[in-house]
Amino acid sequence: MSERNNIICISDEAHRTQTNTGSKLKYTDKGVETTYGFAHYLRDAFPNATYAGFTGTPVDETIHVFGDIVDSYTMKESTDDGITVRISYEPRLARVIISDEQTDEIDKYYNEATEAGANEEQVEASKRAMSKMTQILSHPDRIKKVATDIADHYDKLVSEKPEIVQKAMIVCSNREHAYKVYHELKNVRPEWFVPKKTDRDDLTDVELEKLQELTKVNI
Repeated sequence: MSERNNIICISDEAHRTQTNTGSKLKYTDKGVETTYGFAHYLRDAFPNATYAGFTGTPVDETIHVFGDIVDSYTMKESTDDGITVRISYEPRLARVIISDEQTDEIDKYYNEATEAGANEEQVEASKRAMSKMTQILSHPDRIKKVATDIADHYDKLVSEKPEIVQKAMIVCSNREHAYKVYHELKNVRPEWFVPKKTDRDDLTDVELEKLQELTKVNI
């Protein structure tokens, strides 16, 4: 498009779409094709431009494409400036206990798999896969305990620090896990899922009119 050298290309979230400057081989019904990413086409269009990237999660490939970091804005600086609040980690424990009946069912499954032709190595690999974190995180007993703990912990913090704690984000390992936690929270705090404008009682009718009814929890 242009070979001018006074063009500056600024990319946000540069670690996502701006590191694929090379080519890849893709297998299709027509055979093997060579494909290129967005970054490749952008640099073809502006070969002499200056490229600057913004990212909150730089990886080695980002630095390889853009060069050394020119400037950084740290979490501490953001906190000191009052733009964000500090991150506080508080470990919480949710024990998961598998019953003898569940253990017997698992052993029965693997015995049947072995008799059906699965070798010992495949069975062991499957056992390791079953014990992965996703299986533990989605255990019904754990989800119930976690949902209860989240609700109690949130209520406690809101009552103690209402000027600070107003919103919370629940992060799960995958969508299915998030969906289960969402529905368990419904059982724990059904009132959170009733649409309402606000819990405050000091707003005028005019102020209330501008608000929209929402549930406290959304997914």
